[in-house]
Amino acid sequence: MSDKARLFWFRVFLSFSAIWIIHCLYAYQSSINQTVLGRYSLRYFVLITAASLALIGGVVFACGKRAAGFVAGDNQKTKAILIASWLPAGIIVYVVIFMLGQSSIRQMWNQLYGTAFAAATLAAIFATLDALRVIVKKPEFWMVVVSVIVSLLLVELGLRYMIHNFSREYDRLTLYDPTPIDRFTLRYEPHNYEGYIPARGWTSNEFDDMNNSLGFRGPEVKIPKPDGVYRIVAVGGSTTYGTEVNNWYESYPAQLEEVLREDYGYTNVEVINGGAAGYNSWETLINLAFRAMDVEPDLVIFYQNTNDVHSRIVPPDLYRGDNSARRTVWDQEMVDQMFNAWYIRIPSALWRFLGVNFEWFESPRGFGLGKVTSLPCSGNSADESCLGMTPEAALAANPPIYYERNIRSIVGISENNGADILLLTWASNPDKPGYSEREEYRVAYAEHNEIVERVARELDTHFYDFASAMSMDPVLWADGRHLTAEGNRVKAELIAAYIDEAGIIPAP
Repeated sequence: MSDKARLFWFRVFLSFSAIWIIHCLYAYQSSINQTVLGRYSLRYFVLITAASLALIGGVVFACGKRAAGFVAGDNQKTKAILIASWLPAGIIVYVVIFMLGQSSIRQMWNQLYGTAFAAATLAAIFATLDALRVIVKKPEFWMVVVSVIVSLLLVELGLRYMIHNFSREYDRLTLYDPTPIDRFTLRYEPHNYEGYIPARGWTSNEFDDMNNSLGFRGPEVKIPKPDGVYRIVAVGGSTTYGTEVNNWYESYPAQLEEVLREDYGYTNVEVINGGAAGYNSWETLINLAFRAMDVEPDLVIFYQNTNDVHSRIVPPDLYRGDNSARRTVWDQEMVDQMFNAWYIRIPSALWRFLGVNFEWFESPRGFGLGKVTSLPCSGNSADESCLGMTPEAALAANPPIYYERNIRSIVGISENNGADILLLTWASNPDKPGYSEREEYRVAYAEHNEIVERVARELDTHFYDFASAMSMDPVLWADGRHLTAEGNRVKAELIAAYIDEAGIIPAP
């Protein structure tokens, strides 16, 4: 290829890379934050304007005489250094910014960097094509190969260190960790009525987290209930199960038992964690009727909200009382394919990291519960293109009538089986990443909380406005809806104080 042709393609791919970056900065809207720095904010426009000018200036420079001199010039040593360092440097830049950046910008970073780096790589290849031809025929070629391999090994080791020391367990097990994924995927199993339940007898890789033989998070439960024991069952979704804490004893039900025993003297109390990640009020209703009642609860605590918002973001003509627009049966074939996938078994954190983030292959995160139990065009995966309307419009068209009906059924099942029930309003933190940052979700949360309070008043059940009492201290929140271990402790203390003040538990 002639110098003129190489220079032409070098400029084409470099220009495309710059154009793509500008496009991403202007057009990107995340499903959570709308834009990187706030939709239509002044600082957002300042950023993209400055970045655009810098990129345009870079392209103009690349099309100038100096760039032409570099591409066509006989500077083999400089081009060899560029060849040897390009891929490792590009990967290091990507990994470091991804790992250190806030979760709210990671989606944009993937979109921006993937295509831009690919185009820039092609530009670099055309710029150094003459040097490549020379190096391949010389011993220096192996020096380039060794330098790339060593650099990638260093990135691999550094990435493993960052993942294992600074990442959440969920990210380690589902995204990057080169160890087998079986423990995570086996945390849940299909169920003939509920769709899925926490897997019975599951333990974590470190053996400090568990589900008991009944499928409840925590230690074994005696059935029939021993004499003198006052048993509480907490039901709900991931905010009850405690998705963001690594151990069962850091979830709020376990900490509630500890607080009631140690701070209030209710030594006969047992609190069972009957929650499961992803559950909405439909699954909670079935869970309570067919499983939780087996442990003979004296009190049921209901805490549920955001997953029922997902169930309302569906095409209005499909919105029904059986939640069939949102839920599907457990897809065991997909699970089996995930276990047998060769690309998941490659023992490289870097391979998993890049493959998952750039969506080269299905991943354990892609496998997640929503993948095998939720239908497309529903909940957080739905948008205007498939709904035929905005999520806000879908929520308006699908009022929370089934959420209310399910709560009333939950109250009825509890009371008809001799258990008191405590309804809690649901807390969220709009200053943390998550659905609570979105206006339509906040409006729906408020609607659902109003229903909880009204149902409690009409049916004369125990009621605690937890949403108003919970602190917004960021230390207590893992994201906009899940609590840290410290947050779960505060939650347990607030609920325990209400239970004691209301005199729900008989004196031991």
